[in-house]
Amino acid sequence: MMLSSFTFIAPAANAVSYYPYTIQVGGSTLVQPLAQIWATAFNSVSSGAVSVNYAGVGSTTGIANLESHIYEYAGSDVALTNAQEVALSPKGGIVQFPDALAGAAIIYNVAVTPSSAVLHFNGTVLAAIFLGQIANWQNANITQLNPGVTFPNEAITPTWRTGGSGTTNAFTSFLNKTSGPTGDWQVAYSDGLISTHGCPCYGTTWPIQSVGQGESGSAGVTAGVEGTAGAIGYVDTYYGLNAGLKEAYIKNSAGNYEQPSVATISAAAAADSGIIAHDLTYEITDAPGSTSYPISTYTYALIWGNQTASTCPGATECFQQGYDTVLFLVYAITTGQNFGPGLYYAPLPQAVVTADEARIATINYLGTPFLTFTTNSVSCATSPVTVGKPTICTSTIGAGAPKGTISWSSSSVGTFKATTKVPASGSSRNVYHPTIANTPVTITADYYSSAGTVAGIGTFSLSVSQVTARTVVTCSAIKCSVRVIGYQPTGTVTFSQAGTGVVSFSNSGQCTLVRGSCYVSVSAVSPGSDTIQGTYSGDVNNAAGTPGSRTVNVR
Repeated sequence: MMLSSFTFIAPAANAVSYYPYTIQVGGSTLVQPLAQIWATAFNSVSSGAVSVNYAGVGSTTGIANLESHIYEYAGSDVALTNAQEVALSPKGGIVQFPDALAGAAIIYNVAVTPSSAVLHFNGTVLAAIFLGQIANWQNANITQLNPGVTFPNEAITPTWRTGGSGTTNAFTSFLNKTSGPTGDWQVAYSDGLISTHGCPCYGTTWPIQSVGQGESGSAGVTAGVEGTAGAIGYVDTYYGLNAGLKEAYIKNSAGNYEQPSVATISAAAAADSGIIAHDLTYEITDAPGSTSYPISTYTYALIWGNQTASTCPGATECFQQGYDTVLFLVYAITTGQNFGPGLYYAPLPQAVVTADEARIATINYLGTPFLTFTTNSVSCATSPVTVGKPTICTSTIGAGAPKGTISWSSSSVGTFKATTKVPASGSSRNVYHPTIANTPVTITADYYSSAGTVAGIGTFSLSVSQVTARTVVTCSAIKCSVRVIGYQPTGTVTFSQAGTGVVSFSNSGQCTLVRGSCYVSVSAVSPGSDTIQGTYSGDVNNAAGTPGSRTVNVR
């Protein structure tokens, strides 16, 4: 993956003495691993001018610190309700928008046979487990969902999050939707939301304190499950996989069982992207779609929309710190999304990014927006393009936008000039060289005006296809060689023969390509005419193509 250099431009009003500056933010533990990667990368692209200190203190504390002007923005696993937004309006109003896309995984610690089995659950069974109605792993409701799996006679210990939690919100939202209007969860806990339980916070509290064990944060739940035989819990996907625990398959609205992954979380977001683009607080749990992971969720960035000296967390350069915070958030929802898949986060859908930009454009200091957005249309001349072959990509900025620079990035492996200037025509070109076949590849062009006050982010979905390799075989009295012509081919070639003559190959007739060539030794077995064929196995960049052959006389 190649990340853009991201053009960091301090506004002209900045005093030199303001830098270096540290943005104090925090909240959601779900987004914390990704936010800390954003912070490191942003510090680099700002050449050390701006550091970001993200503290995983939980959504509730994060928003409280934003309200107290300790943080410049807060991360939350759950969006504010309309009533909460209205209550904060007189203080400057909160602007909130999705900044990451993740999933809540069901992890467990039970010794089953075979040990390689990964368990399957539906919402009804999970609700009964966490209500304490299913208390043993040999319960028929569990075994029926897992045919061929043998469970121990062992008590189940449900493990849940203490305090206000957006992950709890996602999990209970899933249980609300899948247990049905007369299901056990609905009957026992109505909607499972803040209004029901009187939670004085912004994340849902676990409603059943008498069943199982409570732990702090996803890290605490992970440790609790890992250390308790028979335990089951819900955590952010990153934590479960990092601990090496198995994550269950969960039944989705189409009746299929899916694990949390970048692909299945993306499928859930894609199914509801049209809704979320118009309602950025919409919950995507139990989304439609055959491959959607049903406990998928967005995390949110919350920031004061109408900033003044009274919303400034203590620094004297209030405009500059607000500007840098906004620039960091733009980085997070654009270039920063490239870091997500490596940490089990799915990239935000483009429709959501566009809606986010509209929200960010409303954030202002004393009525003047920190950043305004213009259109940025991106296209690549050749698509699909064959791996190793260049394609010219063009970014065209909306009419009337001032001069500036484009920072280019790719969601895959490839090279191009990191930044290009925007001439008077408004169109800037770059040559992209893909170095791995991958479909689709997202080409992102981030535009920033020279003054840093106008931005425009555009993307293009580029198809990068394999090369169809050509295999050439040559033979002498002692060996048969093969040369595979393609894009840096790797892999193996298998030799075979047909005809009246017979030869014997060394190494069972196989050789491994080194710089596109390899050979096997041959010895005559019986005379005659023989056709030697070399069949290439192919690799990520090269399709095997037609086998090469050579006819020889065996003497």
